Amino acid sequence: MITIERGAPLRSSSGERARPRAGKTLRVEKKLAVPLLPDLVGNVRPALQALLGAVILVLLIACANVASMLLARGAARQRELAIRAALGSGRGRLVRQLLTEAILLGLCGGALGMILAAWGVDVIVSLAPKTIPRLDEVRLDGAVLVFGLCAALLSGMLAGLVPALQASRTDVVEALKNGGAGSTARGRARAALVVVEVALALVLAVGAGLMIRTVQGLLAVPVGISDPGHVLVADLDLPDEKYGKPEQVQAFQREAVRRISALPGVKSAAFANTVPLGSAEASLAFEIEGAPPRPAGQLDAASVVWATHDYLRTMGIPLLRGRDFASTDVEGAPGVVLVNQAFERKFFPGQSALDHMILKLGRKLPQARIVGIAGDVRAQALDKNPEPQIIIPLEIYPWPYDRLVVRTVGDPLAAAPLVRTEVLAMDKDQPLGNPRRLDEVMSASLGERRFQMTLLALFGGIALSLAALGIYGVIAYSVAQRSREIGIRMALGAPAAHVERMVVGAGLKLAGLGIALGSLGAFALTRSLQTVLYQVSALDPVTFLAVAGLLAAVAALACWAPARRAARVDPMLSLRAE
Repeated sequence: MITIERGAPLRSSSGERARPRAGKTLRVEKKLAVPLLPDLVGNVRPALQALLGAVILVLLIACANVASMLLARGAARQRELAIRAALGSGRGRLVRQLLTEAILLGLCGGALGMILAAWGVDVIVSLAPKTIPRLDEVRLDGAVLVFGLCAALLSGMLAGLVPALQASRTDVVEALKNGGAGSTARGRARAALVVVEVALALVLAVGAGLMIRTVQGLLAVPVGISDPGHVLVADLDLPDEKYGKPEQVQAFQREAVRRISALPGVKSAAFANTVPLGSAEASLAFEIEGAPPRPAGQLDAASVVWATHDYLRTMGIPLLRGRDFASTDVEGAPGVVLVNQAFERKFFPGQSALDHMILKLGRKLPQARIVGIAGDVRAQALDKNPEPQIIIPLEIYPWPYDRLVVRTVGDPLAAAPLVRTEVLAMDKDQPLGNPRRLDEVMSASLGERRFQMTLLALFGGIALSLAALGIYGVIAYSVAQRSREIGIRMALGAPAAHVERMVVGAGLKLAGLGIALGSLGAFALTRSLQTVLYQVSALDPVTFLAVAGLLAAVAALACWAPARRAARVDPMLSLRAE
């Protein structure tokens, strides 16, 4: 094992790295020592931390909901607890009894959660994009079961502590005299818990809203490719046994392009070492003829694509100026390359890059003239601006494992069997790997963000439902406790509409306090999402206002049933019951 400290000298070393194929190119690349774990898991840590935060918020909301219900149950059991206290039970014993009941609830919920998790983990993994690393290691094991048990115990204690302390403060004389009427302190505690629920739900819903707006923004980003839904992408890996020499690879690619381009419904075909958003691009160091000398050991660099003639037309990338590759642009002919607009802007600011010379592109291409300017393409990621790019004729550097791209008139997948037939006609042992549409490749690049958005939206929906349930419970309990007051109001002439407004207003007041508190929390916590957001601020006012409005509407809806029940109170029955 090499630690980062011991591997530090490797970071500055460089050397020749050869591809393991005869006749292939040697290219200078940096050797870099990096930590193993970040290299394995990639850039998913911020997203996983955000999802972990969402899970914790949902758990806290659920705990607050259970605590609110236990407070109501404690109020209903006030007479029972008073009798126990009168018979000699101390406060500590009452607290232990109530906490034990809450912990048992937590353990039962945890057991049910584990049963659901055994099914849910497989569902979530099946929905997750394959680009998330180490998905095959996600499973329920002993460590997860122990963690779930601890979480259930902690949740039960957290949900039951406040209700247990409240219930243990029972005034024996008053409780026996009032017959179990609820106390004002318990009502305030339940209201406070609902405010906390709404606040946490708002934080979670704002996070989900920001991710939804991010994905919407990325879907609207112009990639730089026209009509990708009519482009077929497939993998071809030519084996060494048959295609160990560059001329053999060249011959296969030329014949494949000729035969596939002649198929019915096919407009054009080409080979390239990569496609935009489909895989990582290589980079290449070079010098520009006539440019000021750079410090020793420093060269300009750009991403590089090796492609055949008609690559731009097949992909739908516009050729803005100059010409495309020709059939004569082969090894031994004067070297030519294409560059994109980003390359021209960076290395030739204020002037045209056409006809300028690029030097030191490799042993087979010591110098090359820029003959065409291609449009910019977001090749690395939709949220990254196009980078300088050089396109080199694949005839000069034939790759044995390439992407075959085919532009069709209709559905590309419908043409895939015809393309496969032509490839097999050339070589019966050569498979056509993983045929897919280019727009699917581009859409898959958003897989991780879509997955995050889906989970956050799911958690946000659960949080809103729990908050609505909490508001409903508090208002319904309040209506039951205030039935005598409501009966008196109606006996004195208060119309049903007034009673409904009073009840709904009480619920909206709690929701308003929760929204205000949650907005402050969201201002502080959503900043952690900034690294995964695109063209939307973590403090986006549209998202905050939309979520606040949604929560207010949900709160009003949750209050509707208790309000209707209050409006139907019979004054005579409620007063007679008292």
